[in-house]
Formats: sequence, structure tokens, C-alpha cells
Amino acid sequence: ANTLLAGRTLTGPHGFSCIACHECGTYVPPNVSIATHGSNLLDFARRMRPEYFLRWTRSPLRIVPGVEMPSYERPAPGLLDGNPDTQLAALWHALRDPDFSMPTNPAAVEQLLVVRPGTRTVVVRDVFSVSEACGGGYVPRAMAMGFDSGQSILFDLDKARLREWTLGEFARQRTQGKSWYWDMAGAPLMKSTQSGYGIWLELPDHQPPVLEPSSADGRPIKLKWYSTEDEEHRYGGPSAHFEYSVQFETQTGPLEILVGDYWSKDSSNELQREVVVNDQPQGRLLLEMPDPEMLGGRGVIRVIEGDGPVRLPDGRTAQATTRREGAPVLTLMYESRLKSPDLAPIDIADPPASADPVITAPGFIGTRLPITTAIMPTAMAFRRDGSLVFTSLKGHVYLAKDTDGDGVQDELTVFEEGLAAPFGVLAYGDELYVAHKPELLRLRDTDGDGRCDDRIVVADGWGYTHDYHDWTAGPVGNPDHEMFLAISSDYQQSKRDRSTIQWRGNVLRIDDEGNITPIARELRFPMGIALDGEDRLFVSDQQGVQNCFNEINHIVEGGRYGVPALADPPGSADHTRASVQIPHPWTRSVNGITFLPTNGGRGWTERSEGSPGPRATPLQVFAGHGLGCEYNGRFLVRFTMQEVHGELQGAVYEFTSPTWDKDSDAFLGPICTAVSPDGSLYVGSIFDSGWLGGRNTGEIVKLTPTGEVPNGIREVRAVPGGFEIEFIDAVDPSLAVDPANYALSGYTRVWEGSYATPDSDQYTPKIAAAELSPDARTVTLRVDDLRAQHVYAINCRTLTADGAALRPSSAHYSMNRLP
Repeated sequence: ANTLLAGRTLTGPHGFSCIACHECGTYVPPNVSIATHGSNLLDFARRMRPEYFLRWTRSPLRIVPGVEMPSYERPAPGLLDGNPDTQLAALWHALRDPDFSMPTNPAAVEQLLVVRPGTRTVVVRDVFSVSEACGGGYVPRAMAMGFDSGQSILFDLDKARLREWTLGEFARQRTQGKSWYWDMAGAPLMKSTQSGYGIWLELPDHQPPVLEPSSADGRPIKLKWYSTEDEEHRYGGPSAHFEYSVQFETQTGPLEILVGDYWSKDSSNELQREVVVNDQPQGRLLLEMPDPEMLGGRGVIRVIEGDGPVRLPDGRTAQATTRREGAPVLTLMYESRLKSPDLAPIDIADPPASADPVITAPGFIGTRLPITTAIMPTAMAFRRDGSLVFTSLKGHVYLAKDTDGDGVQDELTVFEEGLAAPFGVLAYGDELYVAHKPELLRLRDTDGDGRCDDRIVVADGWGYTHDYHDWTAGPVGNPDHEMFLAISSDYQQSKRDRSTIQWRGNVLRIDDEGNITPIARELRFPMGIALDGEDRLFVSDQQGVQNCFNEINHIVEGGRYGVPALADPPGSADHTRASVQIPHPWTRSVNGITFLPTNGGRGWTERSEGSPGPRATPLQVFAGHGLGCEYNGRFLVRFTMQEVHGELQGAVYEFTSPTWDKDSDAFLGPICTAVSPDGSLYVGSIFDSGWLGGRNTGEIVKLTPTGEVPNGIREVRAVPGGFEIEFIDAVDPSLAVDPANYALSGYTRVWEGSYATPDSDQYTPKIAAAELSPDARTVTLRVDDLRAQHVYAINCRTLTADGAALRPSSAHYSMNRLP
């Protein structure tokens, strides 16, 4: 077993890096030219004798002149006895062993986590794939823990059972198509193909006497909190603790039991586990233990002491009298019979952001934050001290600081890591509320070291699987201490287990006691959620099946938005229409949304009246307007709302330019945006390999207002018999009253089963007249034939005396109802 572990380490980046060029089983090295692409290592024992293998590896050039392979004459440090012959012999034996498992090639993964001695335990909560030796498949609701002893645990929170136990590197994150997964990266210490739940309740007077977890919602096991520090834990050392409830259906009704799971490294460098049973009824809680005969001599799990809550493989139950604060406790020892090699962390190249400015945002100076492009920002917020906090698609929560006082954040601190694609963050005092795929968490730093160490589950319960579409956006919060989340739909996953479909495609309201109320449904992929200045709730939604446009939806209680999820009844034509329908393919994927502050408009009013003073900034000109992040087109849109017959509808415009001369002029791929306390606009962008190919990278751009706002359309409103176009500045009266200087077309789209939907019912209504307001800033177009449930494209030609083009010069108005 030690030879196998050493050989595995030698093939990877801590040894000879064989996997940088060689195939190994189904593994193919990435980005390797044909001249350096090595043969499959797992087949070589059939092709050569050990004497030839040693001769070849010591000097390949002696055998094949010019071959692109190094000579292994120096030993890899820290392994075996430091002798190259011993190491190469171990490599030969390990690669012939049927239990050989691949180490990780850092060039082929997004993250490779190694927990060094003396450092805190690392927890990853994202989706894990499971090795075939442990049954295969996925663990969506994972609790993966990496300890500084080199031992790591993968615990399945849906089944309350141990899935993998490894030694060495902790975990690796990788992409597979559009999906993101984690794997346990170390050498396996156990094999177990057991399935089902890992916990049961034994009630001798009950029929049946042994019950497995069960609940009406299909989720009998629910995580309550988890922590990576507990100074009172009796074993000391780096630790991880979590608590979950387990529900059973008994003859007298549902019974819920609270279970605490406490893991830590003990003085002998092994793992100690305490399972504490709170409020246990008469009877015993039984825990699964992997069959010792399946551990291959690499690890063993021993019962140290217990109070009845453990089932051994042969059905016996361990007995002891230990209790902790009055509750039954079981103590287990997880002993590795192998010593973990001393593995240094391997830095995956993180190139810095470009220093080129973003110049596609009129009225702003666009500065890329000088931080690594390894970040992939998904949501941003500002704490009460003005500092920036943001989440990353890779699972991090970062704090960004300005260390040199130039107004640009240049230093990142990891506050939390290992989350499942978090798409929202909300700062309340010193605490952060973060929504990742399975839960809404409250993150706390209880010891003041700048890192999160305590996580409380505020809300969960929506159906969740390993499918990458299972996003959760939010939270946003209103003055009533309510928070809101938007849950993506499962409409295209017809084979999904019915226990995992609750609240998909819903908007959820969470009160200050954690109670969840679904308030709207039938949304497709609502990736943006925001409250405006009047605390009205909006979500963006994605064009695609049943959605003919990208959408901005005003969320109303009981609203149905047209894309039924698996738990919904079939949809119908009377669903709630989007307030703003954003044309596709002008936009292809509008994600994060935000609203500009409503208190920034005074400067713009002074300017419109010709008053002296500072030139208005874009945040003043467009105070209260909404912004949306168009990912594929790499620009921002702006939208406005108008109440017509008690419901909201409105228009959308370009906010930053959708065209540019060179790539560095524009954003990477906007996904989220936020306004800082000092009035700057921050835009987070990502480049996702699953959608666009290439590397997974990201950036944050700070847009600093300059006051140089070009004249253009500020807002379009529907009026009886026409449209009202308000401009930022006065326009030329002689040009503005000529109907020939405007183009107007109307159309609708009716979904007929395809992913994209063509325009239908197109027509060009006649503009009868154009009337200019006394201040020369508002034009009213008189239109004879306007139709409800149509989108109108409005284009303006040059309307300024100096011939300068308007920016924006066009708008798209969603005429849901005629005023």
C-alpha cells in the first residue's frame, strides 16, 4: 500500500509529473503537442520488462535520440528514501497495480486543494462525483472536509453516510462541458459500494422495529449549521463540525432527531469523530459503518466508545456509557495505515488582470481592478465600511481592499470557499448572507481573523440535484427584514426524481424567522434579482424554450411567468407578461440586475435648467433606472418602468456600447453589477469555458463617473395615442418636430416549440406628428395604430444642431397594455 501511494505521488506534480504528457487510463493530458504526447501508462506493463522500464526512464535519449522526454536521474524530494532507483521501482509497481488511482494534473483542473500541516480544516459544499470504488454517481449536497493530517472525508448530507475517505491531496474542481464538479483528489483509504441511508432508528416496540429516514417533502435529513472551529472540542486541533436533523415517520407521527457530527485530528494524527444524539427517544439511533474487509488494509474505523448508536457490519451494536452534556455520544477513530506524503500546495497559474481601460461606457472611466483573473465574480455588495465583497462561480467569497488609497481595490482576502456556485451576497453589519445552490447561508467570522468559521443555514428546501442548471440567485432584502431568492427551473429535466422538484422556478420570500413562502412561479432561469427604490421586486429571466425574449419581470404575489416547472400544472397563455421584453439576439443572456440610487437626480435637474454647478454624472442622469448585464454581447443595458392600468411595463436601451474596436476595450462578459457608496459602478464579468471555450477567468471593472454624458434617449413612455421620448439634453427644434427623423416598428413573438422564436405580426405604424416640449427635451410622437402585447422598436436619427449622434438613439418598448 505504501508503494502504491508513493507511486501515485510520483506520477503527479509532486513527483516526476508523468501525467503532464502521458495518458493514464481514460485520462488524456490537456494542451500537449503530438511530439510530446506520451503513451498510456496503465498499458505499459504489457509492453516492457522492468529492466527496460528502468533503463528507459533513466535515459530515454540513449535509446531514442531526440525523444521529448526528460531523464529521471535525480529523485523527487521527500519520497521514499530519496533514491531515484527506489522511486522508479515504486513507480513500476504502482502503475501495474489494479488499485492505482490517478493523481491530479493542475493544468487540467480549476482548483487543487492541499491542506498543509498546522492549517485549518477546509470544507467544500459543492457537487462531488464519487469514485467507482465507492459506488460511483454524485453527491449533490456534500460535506467534504480536508484535515491537516492529509486525511479527507466526503459525507453525503442527503443520506447521512460516509462516501469516501482519502489520503493526500484534498479535492479538485473541474469542468465537464457546462457542468462544474469536485472530486476527492487523494488516494482512497476505503472501498464501499453500500447505498441508501447511513442512519436508522431502532424502536423495539415499533413495527417495523428499524426505521429509515422519511418525510413528506422527500428530504428527511436537513443541515442546520457547520463550523471549522470549536475551541471547546475536547480533542483540540483542526476540526470541522456540523449538525443536521433526521426525520422518521413513526406510528404516532413524524419524529425529528438532532444529530451533531464533530470531526477533528487527534494527537496521533488520526481522525476522531463524535456523533452526538440530541433529544433521542427510547430506542437507538443506528449508524452505518463500512465493512472493514473492504478497506484493503489502508485504513480502519474503530469504535472507541458509544452509547448504543452504532450498527456494525454483522448487525451487532456497540455499547458504552459515555454521555456529553446529557446526550448519547458515539466516538469513532478513523486510522490511516499509510502516512500522508508532505505535499506543498501547487499554485495554478493566476494571470493578473489587463491594465487596459474599458472605454465602452460613456460618462465613465473604466478601470480593471489589478487582481487575478482566476476570480469569476457572480454577485457583489458593499459592507457598511464601504469595502467590496463578492462571490465567485468557483465557490469563493472574497473581500477586496484598497491598500494604497488610490480608490481601486488591489488586494483580495478569501473570506469563504468551497460553496456551490454562489450567485448572491447581502451584507448585514459584519455578517454576510450568501445564496449558493442548495441553501441560503449566514456567514460569520467569530474569532476576528478575517475568515468565515461559522455557517448557519437560514433557508433551504428547494429541490436540488447535481444538474448544473440548479442555480439560486439572491438574496436581496427589504426594510421589513424579508429576503428574496430566485430559484432556476427544472422544466427540461423530465427524468428528475420527484423528491427534488419543490419550488424550482419559484421566487421565495424568507422572513426574519426563516419561514419560506413561494410568491411567484414559472420562471425559467432567473439569474438576476433586485429591489428598486420603491422596494418593488424584479428578476431577470433568460430567453429560450417558452421565453421568446430575455425578460425583466416585476414580481407580484401569485404571479405565473410562463415556463412551468415539473411541479407546476401545464402553462397557458394568460401568464404574467414580462414588464420589459429585451430583444434577442440583440441580447442573448441578461443576468444580474441592479437599480441606480434614486437620490442622485438633483445634479441632473440643475443641469437641465441651465444652472451652474458640476456637470451631471450618469448616476444622476439615470437615477432610479435599472441596469442589466448582457453576458454574450459584453455590454450593459438600461431599463425604465411605467405604470399602466396598475401594472408595470417599460423600455430598454443600451447603457454601454455593444461595439468596439478591440476586445480589451469592452467588458469580459458582464454577469453582475453594483453601486458603491461613493457613487461608482462596479461590473463583474466572467468567461465560462462551458459556454465559450478557453479558460475560466473573470474580472471586475470600476466605472468612475466623469460627468461627460452624451445626449441621447433618457426614457420612453407610452401615452394615449403615441409615445413620449425624453432626452438627456435639449434637442434641435427644427429636427425634433419632423416625423421623418423617427422610425417605428412593432412586432410580437409567439413560441411554437423552438429554442429561438422569430418575429411575427410585424408592421410599421404611421407617425402622424412629432411635438416638442417647451424645454426642447421631450418629443411626443402621435401614432395612429398602436397594439397591446407588442414590442415597439423606436429609432431616432440625428436631432442635434451639431450633428452629434444620440447615445442611445434607440429604445425597445414593451406595450403590454395601451394607456
